[in-house]
Amino acid sequence: MQLTLPCAVPAAGVLFYANLVVDVSFLVDLGLQPFMGFWDEEHDTWVMDLPAIRARYLRGWAAVDCVAAMPYDVIAVAARDSWIARLQVTWCEQPCIVPLLLWKAMNGL
Repeated sequence: MQLTLPCAVPAAGVLFYANLVVDVSFLVDLGLQPFMGFWDEEHDTWVMDLPAIRARYLRGWAAVDCVAAMPYDVIAVAARDSWIARLQVTWCEQPCIVPLLLWKAMNGL
């Protein structure tokens, strides 16, 4: 798992495809989470009500999961000659800044 956002267009190879498998697994997780029940400690029971599950997920980990599911390396390859490629320098100057800001926002810091 990468700890920073990509700074350069990745070389095609085994690492690129392994990263692609991880990206797909994050996308599958993103699609399944709004349907998975959770344990309600206050009432000591499982919550299986879909609107309640989705609301809790959207208030909780949905933003972090969206950032994690973003296929940055695929976007970098697709955007090699576009304006998006120039934005990558900004991402590299502040590694992990987006996940850190999301974590701070979720924890009220």
